[in-house]
Amino acid sequence: MRGTTCTGKTTFNISYDKAGTTPLVMGSNKTLIGVGSSATIKGKGISLQGVSNVIIRNITLSEINAQLVW
Repeated sequence: MRGTTCTGKTTFNISYDKAGTTPLVMGSNKTLIGVGSSATIKGKGISLQGVSNVIIRNITLSEINAQLVW
């Protein structure tokens, strides 16, 4: 599949900034609410490991290191 997916398409080599390799760590019983229509966390992900009762609302996460997603 890899050989046929990009046939005839422009491809790019990309690299990721080290700044995005350390996520923001949230603990249990926390709320993160973006205020306004442009609330953004740029270049950082959020780590939610072993937590409960967490609410994240109205936040755009952008330019995250794809190596750390999933």
